[in-house]
Amino acid sequence: VMKEDQHAFITYPANTSMGVWRSINEADSYAPHFHSAVEILLPVEGELFSVIDKTEYCVKTGEVLIIPAGCTHSLRMELGSARELVLFEQNSVFALKEFGAFRQMMSRPVYLDMEHPAREAVREKLVEMVAAYRSGKLLRNMHCYALLLEVYAQLGESYLATTASQAEVNAINRQM
Repeated sequence: VMKEDQHAFITYPANTSMGVWRSINEADSYAPHFHSAVEILLPVEGELFSVIDKTEYCVKTGEVLIIPAGCTHSLRMELGSARELVLFEQNSVFALKEFGAFRQMMSRPVYLDMEHPAREAVREKLVEMVAAYRSGKLLRNMHCYALLLEVYAQLGESYLATTASQAEVNAINRQM
């Protein structure tokens, strides 16, 4: 049982810095907590609820919620729902120079609802990543991180096209 606003320490399977956990047809709940990992929620059936910075997200089947590392959040899933939960250490991915340009985007939750232009492509890559993780292949960790890079490239392109201010775009162009 986790106390409210507690720092959760993640234990990953041997030789990985990523974990994928599936909950199927069970009520599941986590009190507000935070950790050093980025958390990705993929409802497979039904919906789940997460409160992040006093904002409640109702994430439905087919949608995606990405919670930044260090962000206090809670999670609740009703009986009859199913979800994939992906946790990974951000240092394994975010060391590339390009990520510095997207600090604004990555400092807050990214909710890809059914209307989000990047949702389908991002979710497809994440589902592929979950399958690669479960494959047990020798280089699965590397393959999973390659897919995560594709996810963040897609999110970055979408952010530049729909959300970033002109000043942000100019700053990104100077950094590249």
